[in-house]
Amino acid sequence: MDCNKQLQSVLQTSSSEMKPQANDIVHERRSANYKPNIWSYDYLQSLSSIYDGQEYERRVQKLKEDVRIIFANAVDSVATFELIDSVNKLGLASHFDMEIKEALDTIASTKKKISSPEEDLYTTALCFRLFRQHGYEVSQDMFRGFMDEKTGLIRENPHINIKEMLELLEASHLGLEGENILDVARDFLTATLKESISSLDSDLAKQVVHVLELPSQRRVQWFDVKWHINSYEKDIHMNSSLLELAKLHFNIVQAILQKDLRESSRWWRNLGLTENLSFARDRLAESFMCSVGLAFEPEWDVSETQQLPECMKTCFLALYNTTNEIANEIQEKKGAWNQVLPHLKKGWTDFCNALFVEAKWYNMGYTPSLQEYLSNGWISSTAPLLLVHEFFSMGHEVTNGMEDFLEKNQEIVYNISMIIRLCNDLGTSVAERARGDVPSSILCYMREADVSEEIAQKHIEDMINKSWKKINAQCFNQLPMLQSFVNIATNNARGAHSLYQYGDGFGVQDRDTRKNIVSLLVEPLVL
Repeated sequence: MDCNKQLQSVLQTSSSEMKPQANDIVHERRSANYKPNIWSYDYLQSLSSIYDGQEYERRVQKLKEDVRIIFANAVDSVATFELIDSVNKLGLASHFDMEIKEALDTIASTKKKISSPEEDLYTTALCFRLFRQHGYEVSQDMFRGFMDEKTGLIRENPHINIKEMLELLEASHLGLEGENILDVARDFLTATLKESISSLDSDLAKQVVHVLELPSQRRVQWFDVKWHINSYEKDIHMNSSLLELAKLHFNIVQAILQKDLRESSRWWRNLGLTENLSFARDRLAESFMCSVGLAFEPEWDVSETQQLPECMKTCFLALYNTTNEIANEIQEKKGAWNQVLPHLKKGWTDFCNALFVEAKWYNMGYTPSLQEYLSNGWISSTAPLLLVHEFFSMGHEVTNGMEDFLEKNQEIVYNISMIIRLCNDLGTSVAERARGDVPSSILCYMREADVSEEIAQKHIEDMINKSWKKINAQCFNQLPMLQSFVNIATNNARGAHSLYQYGDGFGVQDRDTRKNIVSLLVEPLVL
């Protein structure tokens, strides 16, 4: 029997045929006072774009050829670095993978040693950042020539400008554990640039504030593309073909996302969870932006659904059907359904068990130690669950070696998960404490170390910084076939920074998250 029909048959069993059980008792749930969803079904279905026609694709192909000519005509390494940087920031890197790799390989091969400094601080920092971002081994020693040996700070130089400082600050966020030169530079530049903001012209001040708020290494690139396009348009060295390509590409991608969101909206409404699970947050658009998964229930035995109350039957049906559909889709592409499904089931089981631990803590009024909290919290962050879905959904060949990838790379999974958990706690702890939810990492550390909330927040921020250094190191030496997955996996951590940068960007819809959704999914760029 088809698994979906079998499940529906079980779920439709008449309650009169079932023996009364304790779990039939309906308990009133405490309210978290979440605001209602601001994105109506009709509004999401109305989203449309003119940028889905073949004429725009033809124009894109012509502009891509123009940009390839720019790559070929780059006069020196500085021009090449700046072109690569612009292409990355404008969201076009995937179109020029070959050109970028060939350019960086050529520059690396002409250098006796990549770690030797360039002519000036700006070029050196840009070189360092781009090589590190693209997986080349490069040392912090590149910057020794610009540092004072006694103080460790940037040597006083009247010619060092804001542009150089910004580039070095960006580079410092790709540091590894033990790279003290970059640590000192980051602290010094952060303080110096904060002091300089009031004296800068408005456009330069906006760039400084943008980097100080969140460096590019910790931003989801696509979330940042529109900002960089608007900034690039004001650059006196702007290339018109590159700008037009960036705008057109953004609008075409937005049109595709609108179509996906309309389909997701229909799927979400057909599931009926909003009506049947009214206590849960209805956050389809936010989940769409973050690629967040659905609900929970660890038991995978269809026959056991008779033991569940009605609301959990609804939840389980949605989870069961959706997960089997995902596995089925992978089977059609790779013929590996029986190998994939156990991994997806385990991901959901671990996630639901972690939520259950937090529920027990709440009901017991228990505050765990920070270590105990995080040993469970990195799993309840949803990151391990998301990563296993992302891994198999990328179309990798499912071999025994590939199946072991997540196990062998548990450290990078752990560090990404830690960043998501800790960013979430920094953004939501105040509201969760007011609701009386389970203690966050901040409250756990406050009680454990007997410190103020401000000191606890600083400790959590330091933990996030350490996790990023470990991720920076772990991104090197991956198999080429897995590098794209590692990049997408790291975007989960970047997404957490974006979502919780100004508070609870998921639970509270009508602030910065709303602006981002409208900017990225609704409003096209003017060509």
